[in-house]
This record gives sequence, C-alpha cells and structure tokens, in this order.
Amino acid sequence: MKQYPDFSPIGAGLVLRREAAEFYAQQVTESQTRLALGRTGKKLISGEDNDIVLTVLEAGWGVGYFPQLQLTHLIPSSRLSKNYLAKLNRAMSRSWIQVLDTHKIRPWLKIPRWTVLPRKIKAFFRYKPWKDPASYIRWQGACGTFEGLGELTNHKSVN
Repeated sequence: MKQYPDFSPIGAGLVLRREAAEFYAQQVTESQTRLALGRTGKKLISGEDNDIVLTVLEAGWGVGYFPQLQLTHLIPSSRLSKNYLAKLNRAMSRSWIQVLDTHKIRPWLKIPRWTVLPRKIKAFFRYKPWKDPASYIRWQGACGTFEGLGELTNHKSVN
C-alpha cells in the first residue's frame, strides 16, 4: 500500500536537488489544488513540503532524513500564541488530507459533509478545549481533519 514515508524532510529544513525542484515546479503548475498548498498571506494552509516529497518519490528520486543536521528556525513570538498555533494546526490537518489524497493515498474514508459540524461538537467535549491551550490546539486540529474528510470526493463515505 502506498503511504507517506515515516522519515522525510519537511518545512524549513527541506533541501532539494535542482533537477528535483525543477521537476516539481513543472508538475505543480498543472494543478490549482497543488498550487494552493503553500502559505500565502494570512492563510496557514501548508503541505507543499509533503507534496514535494511525494512528487520526487513518485518520480524515482529518494529522500533522506538526517537528524544530525541542525537548523535554527527564527520565528516571531506571535507564532507561538495559542490562537496562531490553533489556526496552524487546523489548516495543517486539513491540508494533510488534501496532500495525501492528491497522491492517491487515502488511509481514511470520506465523511458526509453534514456530519462535520456534529463531529466538531463531539470533539469539543472530548478534547475539552477550555481546559488549557494544548487541548484547544488539539481540538482545532481535529476540526481541520473533519473539514478535510468532508471535502473528499469520488470515494465511498463512512456513515
């Protein structure tokens, strides 16, 4: 079964060979869905790094993860706030489903759109987002997952 590799480079630490980068750029320009996976403006959608990994693997290149390499990623303190991290987790959870589905990796089934809101409400009580910032951030991630699963098309649904 096709799946995302357990260990692969992501985000700021991702490095590509020129040929792989050019190949990816060629592939992504043909798809509006894939072009929308990167962050633009205030949208926190992400997934282009995962899309790059899957694209180069499908084209026959390999990927490597080298934990001995270190990167210092400087970010403003505002990106450590509860609200920012919650929005980021929601957007990442949603786009993760889009990325995998784009590459025909679907370890889950579509859920009917009408069930998204009830699932979010149920998750609200499960995660108890009022308890602490981490619980709120996790609940937002679950909401993003439900939104992504509700947007899937062309496959059987889970009732």
